[in-house]
Amino acid sequence: MDTTTLSSQLRQMWETRPLRARNAPIAGVCTGFARRYQVDVALVRAAFIGATVLGGLGFVAYIVGLFVLPKESEYAYGTPVQRSGPPTIVLIIAAVLAVVGFVQVVVTVFRRLR
Repeated sequence: MDTTTLSSQLRQMWETRPLRARNAPIAGVCTGFARRYQVDVALVRAAFIGATVLGGLGFVAYIVGLFVLPKESEYAYGTPVQRSGPPTIVLIIAAVLAVVGFVQVVVTVFRRLR
């Protein structure tokens, strides 16, 4: 894969990331994802709850979304957020959380199989 293509894809994903909804029950993370990807908010909430029950990664992802995703009122929906790209530390933290969550699920499954 060409690095310029990967770089441009990551930049496009960052510029069109979900925006947290203002009038949501908790913090608007699930509603923001549902609006961005045009799916029912109930499905997104079920995915977060399922990920939380199956290892806790859903809760961690929600908290990360709470701090990383901008509020809807800060930006006009549909216009790209003018930033040069995600901070490297955010990408590193997201990767580490994904790996830790995956390892936790695998270890739990193997312990139960014994």
